[in-house]
Amino acid sequence: METDWTCHEDRWSPAVEIYSKHGNSLVHPAEWDPPWSPTVPASTVHAALDLGLPMGFVGGTDTHDSRPGSVCQLDPEAPDHPYGGSLTVAVLPEGESLSRTSLYQAIVDHRTYVTTGRLVPVDMAWSSQDLPLGGHGARPQVPEGQDLDLVVRLTEEGDGSVVSARLVGPESTWDLTGGDGSGERRVSIPSEDLPAWLYLDLTLDPGQPEGCEDGGGDALEHVWTSPVWPVVVPPEAGHSGDSGGDSGTGQGVETAEGRCGGCSSPPVTGGPWVVFLLALWRRGPRRQAA
Repeated sequence: METDWTCHEDRWSPAVEIYSKHGNSLVHPAEWDPPWSPTVPASTVHAALDLGLPMGFVGGTDTHDSRPGSVCQLDPEAPDHPYGGSLTVAVLPEGESLSRTSLYQAIVDHRTYVTTGRLVPVDMAWSSQDLPLGGHGARPQVPEGQDLDLVVRLTEEGDGSVVSARLVGPESTWDLTGGDGSGERRVSIPSEDLPAWLYLDLTLDPGQPEGCEDGGGDALEHVWTSPVWPVVVPPEAGHSGDSGGDSGTGQGVETAEGRCGGCSSPPVTGGPWVVFLLALWRRGPRRQAA
């Protein structure tokens, strides 16, 4: 759908929906699960990121049968829509209680990622010169002239389902090495190639239980993590992931009073606003779904 991303001034939403039963809104043209309705190239998620809007990723089904999160079937109320949709995963630090507040803060801090199929726990660790720079939602502060490194840790089952793993930037992609059964995949971005933003794209096969009828042109599924926004700092500034805890939380988004007339709305502070299913996992052995 047509979206005027320039109508943000100094306030915007902390997250943007990138996939639903309507298809994939990341890029135009989308090679995988393209939207079934006409699309506007300037309205893609990449177009928003290129404008400097630091938004995290969320996804949902957008179905109308009161069963949010049913990614393994088409919408029975609108069967002409070709895709099953996706889930939003919010990453909470170990020991943090599950609440409306903690879910909201995870979205604001960009500690979310999207899966179009199975729930795959994904842990991320950014670093430079072997010093940690945070995880999900981090804004890595990379010393000038140094490379940015990423280690992605997956469960054995999740790692075994990965067909490809890559970091996506505005104009380039970087393939992760691994897939040797260790559950770890790695990539290093040279300092001279460091882009404005990056997100992880995992292609999964099979991404759904056997017999899942979730539409699309093939059996592949995707996991997309919220973007990170690397910041180059002078070497003497030290290393910081700009994180707010064990999970590598970022500083979130800046919000201020907007001056864009009817194109913006006040930040959400309460009320029944979470309309898609959120799956939760905590770093460590405990996991919880909501």
